[in-house]
Amino acid sequence: MPTNNSINLLSRSPSFDGFLFGFHTNERRRKSSESDFLCSGFTTPISVSEQNPVVPMGKITASVFFQRIIQRCNSSMKVHGSSPIADAMRQLFIFDEEIEVQWEKTRDFYKNELQCDDYNRIENEIYECFDALVNDAREIMIGIDSKSSLKHIAITSMRICTEPNFKLEIRIGLGGTKDALTLRTPSYAVAGVDLLNRLTQLQEKFKTSQTIPGNIPTKILNNSPVLTFFSAWTAAVRVNNLDANIGKEHAQKMLLYIKKYIDNYHSNLSRYIRYEMDHENTYEDTLLNYIIAHYVHNYTDEQTKQQLTAQAIRRGSNEDGSIRYTSMHLILFKDIIDKKSLHPLFHLLDENEKNEPTCLYDCIITIGGSVEKRFNKVRYLVRQTFMNDPQLNKEQYHFPLSIRMLSRAGQTPVYYHDKHEITVHQISNKEITAVHLTDKKYRDIKEDLSILLDDIG
Repeated sequence: MPTNNSINLLSRSPSFDGFLFGFHTNERRRKSSESDFLCSGFTTPISVSEQNPVVPMGKITASVFFQRIIQRCNSSMKVHGSSPIADAMRQLFIFDEEIEVQWEKTRDFYKNELQCDDYNRIENEIYECFDALVNDAREIMIGIDSKSSLKHIAITSMRICTEPNFKLEIRIGLGGTKDALTLRTPSYAVAGVDLLNRLTQLQEKFKTSQTIPGNIPTKILNNSPVLTFFSAWTAAVRVNNLDANIGKEHAQKMLLYIKKYIDNYHSNLSRYIRYEMDHENTYEDTLLNYIIAHYVHNYTDEQTKQQLTAQAIRRGSNEDGSIRYTSMHLILFKDIIDKKSLHPLFHLLDENEKNEPTCLYDCIITIGGSVEKRFNKVRYLVRQTFMNDPQLNKEQYHFPLSIRMLSRAGQTPVYYHDKHEITVHQISNKEITAVHLTDKKYRDIKEDLSILLDDIG
């Protein structure tokens, strides 16, 4: 993490000031395409085979395979509240066979579709996908939220290599708020931008490495990955008594601020990014009530329920509002998608653009701050009970692979004010001209500001 301890906001470069105050500038301090990930060596299938003897595919289990993969990952995230990723993966294989099943499908695909029985090529290609998903060289992540997310990372890394049209979306949500726009808001975007950058570079690596005569190339991500920022302002209106006009205005300002930041500092990624707003029809009653019923009757962690209720009360809601808002998370983050819904799930921020039908992605990666830990626990367990409901019409609902990650940004959510918050209004009016990160009053937002400064460069 960066160690900058003082920010003089008036002596920043024209690029920074121009961005902050809304002036047009073509100067950028950092380009996502210049990441270390791009510069890391991608070993082609033939060069691996020349260096190492071919290992017979039938002798490698998924457990051994992913132990080898993880050993190669030098900067991988940890599994939150658990042990290093290698230990968590070993525990997965004790209780779960889903990864082994996908590994068998993967071997069959390489053998039958790509006419490849070269273990080293397969390991190398899946390693590249796995590393792109879990790499945290910049140390901006708390980690992967659970072993269930780790399982879906392993499955996703294999399916990317065996399903050329695999569709993946990264989702980052912002809550509704009455608070003025904070300076640190874009820090919440950095982890998603970094992941998106690694995935788009992964696409390029596979394109440039597939020139070996006699090899059938592995084609990946024909559908480019998408990063979506969305505001759940309508949910806050419904459960937190947020004024609708204020909620919508602040939601638009937050998303536009993030968009300006990305267009200025990561413009090469802008075309992969969407900005969305929820609306009244996002929370269709039938689906929401099903989810609520499962949460109320089947979720047994009373401590987490009480913590979520207390959190809701602090935001002007109550126990019923907490139940509804928590249940809405499964819709907002697309843990469960109603394929027969008559409405687009979200509206695009740009009201001049046409809203499209909800895309049924194969994998959804969600990134949130530490406050999302409780919501994530509910999301996973309620989704499991929902999927296992014998009365459910499985054909009506889509359940994408679900990977939940936690970022170091947003320990105090960027859309709520910390006790000593710095707002865009204060900066633009020169009410604050310098920030000393060693000052104890900025303790709770220091990490967000540091992430932001490091990203700018």
